[in-house]
Amino acid sequence: MSGEDFIYSAITNDNMNAFDLNVIASTLASTDKLVRQHKQQKEENDLLREKISSLHESALQIKTLYETEAAKAVRAESQLASYVSQCKQLEERCLEADSDKINADLILMERLAENDRQNEEKER
Repeated sequence: MSGEDFIYSAITNDNMNAFDLNVIASTLASTDKLVRQHKQQKEENDLLREKISSLHESALQIKTLYETEAAKAVRAESQLASYVSQCKQLEERCLEADSDKINADLILMERLAENDRQNEEKER
């Protein structure tokens, strides 16, 4: 005999006192309440799963952005190191050029002085 048949037979027979309808009604009400709570919790769980999924996607996007920016930073640091090296080379070349200019000025002054001496000797 199934549960429904049993309850039906208990109600239809004169066994009403044995099965206290209040207990049956209370049990049905409790069951209905539990079913409703279960349904509500399932809906809440579904919403939470959607939020978790959305957060996961956002986290992946943030990770991707972070990795992209980190790669840019590495490239920028590399480029900066290259520029620093180029600046040092240019500074060295400038120092060499200044030294060459000073030497050329000294040579010019010596030649002008030599030329002036030669001109003085010729005039004497």
